[in-house]
Amino acid sequence: MYEGTVVIKLEENYRSTNAILDAANRLIEHNKGRTGKSLWSAKGAGEKGKLFFVDDEEEEGAAVRETIIDLLRGGYRRSEIAVLYRTHAQSRAIENALRTGGMPYQIIGGVRFYERREIRDLLGYLKLVNNPSDNVNFKRVVNVPRRKIGDVTLSKIEEAAGDSSLLTALRDKDLLAGLPRALREKIEEFSNLVSSLQLKAREGTAHDVLLAAIEKTRYRDHLKEDPKTAETRLENIEELLVETQRFSSSASDPGLAAFLENIALISDLDSLKGEEQVALMTLHNAKGLEYRAIIITGLEEGLLPHYSSFEAPDELEEERRLFYVGITRAKERLFMFCAANRMRFGSWIGNSPSRFIGEIPMNLLEIVGGDEAPRGGLFAREAQEVPETPKAAGEGSYLSRRFKTGATVIHPNYGEGTIRKVEGSGKDMKVTVHFPRYGEKKFLVAYAPFRFA
Repeated sequence: MYEGTVVIKLEENYRSTNAILDAANRLIEHNKGRTGKSLWSAKGAGEKGKLFFVDDEEEEGAAVRETIIDLLRGGYRRSEIAVLYRTHAQSRAIENALRTGGMPYQIIGGVRFYERREIRDLLGYLKLVNNPSDNVNFKRVVNVPRRKIGDVTLSKIEEAAGDSSLLTALRDKDLLAGLPRALREKIEEFSNLVSSLQLKAREGTAHDVLLAAIEKTRYRDHLKEDPKTAETRLENIEELLVETQRFSSSASDPGLAAFLENIALISDLDSLKGEEQVALMTLHNAKGLEYRAIIITGLEEGLLPHYSSFEAPDELEEERRLFYVGITRAKERLFMFCAANRMRFGSWIGNSPSRFIGEIPMNLLEIVGGDEAPRGGLFAREAQEVPETPKAAGEGSYLSRRFKTGATVIHPNYGEGTIRKVEGSGKDMKVTVHFPRYGEKKFLVAYAPFRFA
């Protein structure tokens, strides 16, 4: 528009070291819809970013915790460290690991996992099933999903209950007789639901009860009524299922009461307020912030970039910008994590490393862990061959390669053992493991809480 106009690029960065900026520059140059520039800093070279390969999200959480502990020993403060992830549901494993280590943390721009509405609803059902006298959780879930049991009806139930529990009053024939037929049917339906879940709790694990509660209440359909929040909330309840599944497969007592006791301990830890806290947040919420040390988790195809972006070049570039934002939040130290497997919808999913990792030259990063982790040019090759949707672990996957005859695994209850036999593949894969003190045990891999020695 104006003759003689010149472009002045603002390329000096005042936040990060050049090691961090070099990695960010090489990543973002793959975005075509941008004005090219190359950031530099007068802060010196700095340390290379570290890239960790781990087996699954639980090992990722533990490794994140150990990384933070190392930083604290090196003179960092908790308030100078942030953990970033692509989706809210990823916080579950990280929060659990930090709680286990007594590490104070805060969720920026979000809510702690066990305080999210959908998690509190489902835990409310579990607590009522476990303790029929729990009037607080009765009130929480009696109308979730909506059953048209309003405040007026609830007042009648409380009046009829007197000193007894609301659930007991709900089964009072005199009370029911005075209510309209449609409402009476809804109340009887809720009472029968709780009774069926109580029966399930006597016979099954905590995971069985949760799964039954979700299905019998059609809770997923309830969440889908709000399209704006449905995806995030559905991911959260899948993470709760993963939590109960892990607990039920590894605890000496896999029952509902034991699981709720474990959750109560977590709540106790939540009440301990520290002066300094590690920050946890999504990459979207990290924009505009800065920390001395940044930890980015979930660098896998389907998470970052998210699989919803695979078919749209513009959305894929936005995913790359998100990763770029995450990297450039770091002032001094950068740590990145890639998990070979994640449990989703009750089955192990074998992951390919994010194509974005392959866009950063390996000489700019320090690789940590993962004896079988893909390196070098394999990233770029996998990025071109990435599936349209997350792929279940099958023949030739990372998971099937790890679970092979002769491999050594560690079980939380039985200790170290050797795989003697492998049957099937994917979600149906079974292994027979010999433990020196306990003999041979057979496991469905999707439910087995193994670690590799």
